[in-house]
Amino acid sequence: MKKRKRKSVLLRVIVILVILALAAVIAFAFIRGGGKPDFSFLTGRRQEETERASGVFYFDSGRQRVCADIDGGFAVASTTGLRVFDRSGNEVLDETILFTSPAIVSGGGRGAVYDLGGTNLQVFDTTGILWELTTENDIVSCSIGSSGLVSLITGESGYKTSVTVYGTGGDALYKWFSGDGYAIASGVAPGGKSMCAAALCDSGTKVVFYDLNSESERYSCILPGQVTLDLRQTDAYKAVVLTAEGIWRVSEDSSELLYDFEGRYLRNYAMSSDGLILVSLLDYSVGSGGKLVSVSVSGGVMGEKETDKAVASMSVGGGQYAVLWPDGVTVYDRKLSEAFSAEVPSGVDTVIMREGGIVLTVASSYAMLVEK
Repeated sequence: MKKRKRKSVLLRVIVILVILALAAVIAFAFIRGGGKPDFSFLTGRRQEETERASGVFYFDSGRQRVCADIDGGFAVASTTGLRVFDRSGNEVLDETILFTSPAIVSGGGRGAVYDLGGTNLQVFDTTGILWELTTENDIVSCSIGSSGLVSLITGESGYKTSVTVYGTGGDALYKWFSGDGYAIASGVAPGGKSMCAAALCDSGTKVVFYDLNSESERYSCILPGQVTLDLRQTDAYKAVVLTAEGIWRVSEDSSELLYDFEGRYLRNYAMSSDGLILVSLLDYSVGSGGKLVSVSVSGGVMGEKETDKAVASMSVGGGQYAVLWPDGVTVYDRKLSEAFSAEVPSGVDTVIMREGGIVLTVASSYAMLVEK
């Protein structure tokens, strides 16, 4: 009787231990999946591989998350690294890289992640890292043209800043030294034959164009009293320039103010490589009242829309805009006519507009496709 009793007690102890172990595994799975069970640590497969068919996939994300669409795929970077997924949702890259202030840009089917104010730069696509660079001076900004060429602004000893254009394999093709102004934004023409840069100077913003096969300045102009924030070079010698005061079109023979903010406060913006731009303007420095304005480098003002709701995020792609409001996402055409609206889960803070009217909504640990 004593032996049978001991066996019974031992069996109960084993059963209790097994139950506790299973409970711990399940709890960890829910924590890992952000509220949804993720048993990938047992199977060797990540949850996004099993969920991508439904348009949802999951990722681990650190602080200061930034993300971008990469040729129909998706890239997300943070202070701890970079993860890249192809258009089918398969993870193609999980790179541990330490960033202080990560930033990400895309163009020409490629992406670049860099440390703003640091010296690290990685260029990648949906197959993995293509090339990387450690700069001698701090990085100010970076862009990628439709040809895959990278334009990188850094500090420069003996000058204020410099702009270097890198080829698709990471070789330096051209370098412009800015001695009379601080270059803030730059770009490479779609054909990859010329570059454009905007530099802050005493009188405002100086915009310059250079052919990549010549050291002679092709064209330059001053935008008086303007503080440049960003630009897109849309043709060999044409660019749309966003300043804190308005939107400008600059070409080889002229500069034109396309839209004057008239004292309104720029809250957010989105710009495409072909010169389509959406801005969110506030009437006052506080509050949410204001308007959306759509501007094209070729057609001027395309549409305006008054709003009393705060814009959390916006994006442009395929000739359409995606705007994230507190109550969901809305897709507009370039004239700001509504295409469709959709609710989004709590926690979504970023939208990426894709071709074909598809929106990628991004939260802290997952991304989800939304379409009409």
